[in-house]
Amino acid sequence: IGGLALPACHLLLRAVQGLRGALPGPKHRDHQREIAAAVAWAQGNQKLLNSDGRLVLCGYSSGGHCASMYALSSKAPRFEAVVLISGIYGLRTDTWSGFRRLLAPVFNMLYADCLGVHTPEERESSSPEVLAKSELNGQDWYVLTAQMELMGLQPFEDILFQPKTLCNSLTAKGAKVHRVTCGLNHWLLVLKIGDFVRPFCEKL
Repeated sequence: IGGLALPACHLLLRAVQGLRGALPGPKHRDHQREIAAAVAWAQGNQKLLNSDGRLVLCGYSSGGHCASMYALSSKAPRFEAVVLISGIYGLRTDTWSGFRRLLAPVFNMLYADCLGVHTPEERESSSPEVLAKSELNGQDWYVLTAQMELMGLQPFEDILFQPKTLCNSLTAKGAKVHRVTCGLNHWLLVLKIGDFVRPFCEKL
C-alpha cells in the first residue's frame, strides 16, 4: 500500500485496541513533570550515583521529542550535553500545502493520540524546533538520525524525523550542534548505538 503503510498500521493497531476494550486510553502523562522529577532525583543523589554533578539528557523517538522540549524550557538546568535520537521535533501541520495538506488530518490524529496535542496552538507549543528562545551559550547538542528512518518512505520520513529546522534553531541560539548518522532505520539504530555511546562517554 506504499505511502499509506504508516497510517494504515497505526489505524490497525488502534482497531485492535478498540476490539480489546483498551480505548479510550488513559489520560496522557505529564512527561515534562516526570523529566523534571528524574532530574531532581539525580541532582539529589549524586553520592549514590557516584556522580560529579554533570548531567546529560537523552531521549529516543518520542523520548527525543520530550527531552528536547524539556532542555529548551526555562525550568531546565544546564546540561553537560543533550542527546536526541530519532526524535520528532515539528508538529505543525497548519501551514502544509499540496499533497501534505491532504495528510494533515492523519498526522493531527496521530499527534493527538500519541502526544495529547489537539489544536494548532498546542502543536506549535509542543514543537521543539520553535522553542529555542534563550541563548544556549555553546551547549553541546547531539542529534542522531538513522540512514533511512522509515526505509525511505516519503513524505512520512521527512515529516516525522527531519531535524534540520531544529538544528538551525539551536545553532542560531549558540548551541554546538553535532549531527550524527547511526544505524539503518528507526528501529535497527539501537543495534549500532554503541558506535556513538563509547566515544561520547570517553569525551565527557
